[in-house]
Amino acid sequence: MKNKVIVTACTLLAMATASAQNAYDAEKLLGNDLNGTARFVGMGGAMGALGGDISVMSSNPAGIGIFRSNDVSVSFGFNNTSTKSNFSGVSMNEDKTRASFDQIGFVYSNKIGNNTSLRFVNFGFNYHKSKNFNRLFSMGGALDNMSQSFQLAQEMERYGLTESEFNDILDAKNPYTKYWNQLPVLGVMGVRTGVVDWFNDPEKNIHAPWGWNGFNNNFFSKETGGISQYDFNVSFNIEDRVYLGATLGVYDVNYDRYTSYTENLNDDKGADNWGYTLDNYYRLEGTGLDLKLGVIVRPIESSPFRLGFAVHTPTWYDLRESYNATLSSDILAYEKPYNQTLSDFLVTPEYDYLTYDYNLTTPWKFNVSAGTTFAGAVAVGAEYEYQDYSSSKLKDVDGYEL
Repeated sequence: MKNKVIVTACTLLAMATASAQNAYDAEKLLGNDLNGTARFVGMGGAMGALGGDISVMSSNPAGIGIFRSNDVSVSFGFNNTSTKSNFSGVSMNEDKTRASFDQIGFVYSNKIGNNTSLRFVNFGFNYHKSKNFNRLFSMGGALDNMSQSFQLAQEMERYGLTESEFNDILDAKNPYTKYWNQLPVLGVMGVRTGVVDWFNDPEKNIHAPWGWNGFNNNFFSKETGGISQYDFNVSFNIEDRVYLGATLGVYDVNYDRYTSYTENLNDDKGADNWGYTLDNYYRLEGTGLDLKLGVIVRPIESSPFRLGFAVHTPTWYDLRESYNATLSSDILAYEKPYNQTLSDFLVTPEYDYLTYDYNLTTPWKFNVSAGTTFAGAVAVGAEYEYQDYSSSKLKDVDGYEL
């Protein structure tokens, strides 16, 4: 049995609005999936005191000190992702199974002597997938004249868009940098593609941006990537009673998310042969580093019972987010289809508006474990982990908290 206690606070998710996206995606990096050798996974990862398994170097580094011979391990597996949705009575399913290369590692066991206090000095390396982000999701159905275009129009109105600014957005060579931090970027894209139009009704004294009636919609999301973890271990066996170990962890983060949202729109006669599609592209990449220290003790020399303790430093991540979006429309009221891609306007020689660098520091982690074997054939282990997520920190590259 492996029991985790996590003190959860709103530190990451209650950040300022400007950094909400950073907080949401940084939260994906906290914690880790149960992955590793078949034995480690079969034990639920509760091997911190038992040791003797290559995957244990990521939870209690002292467990590698129990090895008395060299070892190599390779593990494969299958990942299944399944999602279901129901919108306006329309059900959609996404189900995908793929093979995965989960782990490869080795231990080099160096015997010092039988009569010395230091019996073995072992070295180990292990690669495994710390996190798997692969997921598919889709949904769609009837809109009954609702549309995201009205939301975009209302946002532009809320920001005080005037008719002269509306016309300037249409005519300007690059309205995105001109109105950066003044108007919603997606709203500007809507104006440029005809998804948001301007409505004048002098009789009702209405002069405002407006949208279109929606007929139906479809949403698709695809997430790929994960965190690859590379552990480098050194461990010591002292008189076959005390085992000490240290593991340096190196992390490689790669996460991609693509979403596509399509609406078919109605004209006044109910025709639905035109609409728009919004494609969003997001990437999170970076590296991380941490250090893990552990100890295992056999308190009774004649008993296989062991106690373990490990402490993990925070993982220090250097991260980079990059965004892009394309809004394409085929509005019958206009002469031709319109297409706007943000990178065409917001990636300039002077500044890249679509890339953001920041740092994430995860919490300290403490691990207490116990384990024993019976007749050399049955192993029983238990672990207790404590990690206070409220101590996680997001900072920009200048050191200011987000």
